[in-house]
Amino acid sequence: MIPTTVDIFQQASQRGLRLRAVGNDLHVNPARCCPSDFVPVLRAHKPDLLSLLQLPFVMVDSKALGDSLFLCEDEPTKAALVEAGADPWSIYTRDELRGFT
Repeated sequence: MIPTTVDIFQQASQRGLRLRAVGNDLHVNPARCCPSDFVPVLRAHKPDLLSLLQLPFVMVDSKALGDSLFLCEDEPTKAALVEAGADPWSIYTRDELRGFT
């Protein structure tokens, strides 16, 4: 199975890495902790990761659910996250979260 952009993003998070888009560059922090076998994976997915990192969202790893949740700004962002490989049932928009109060 070919990993999705979200899969790569989650793998980075699981490895304790933080990805950030700076212009056309993908910054990995802490870079010294990035395993050498993961570097080619990041390079191969760099354009898609840069696009993903432009979206207004946060990913939260839930130990209680054993899964990641995505909190995002709006429906277009939700659609972009789904296109990048996120499970639609794990994504909540601002308006959906307001409904929980």
